[in-house]
Amino acid sequence: MLKDIENFQREKNHLIEEHKIKLENQLKYSHLQKETFKLIISVNVQIRLLKNKLQFFFDYIYQITEVLEKL
Repeated sequence: MLKDIENFQREKNHLIEEHKIKLENQLKYSHLQKETFKLIISVNVQIRLLKNKLQFFFDYIYQITEVLEKL
């Protein structure tokens, strides 16, 4: 009976360890997703800023063209 209790305890410890590893992997994956999400947000902000700068540049070119045509 003592042997059965030891086996049972070993099995439970093994299951706990497996569960712990799974949770640690989930935590790592969640952290990776969080960092990926931050990167995507950052890139989207940079794209918006670039679009605004391009629009400003195109407006400037259009104005210069109008002035040159008048000359």
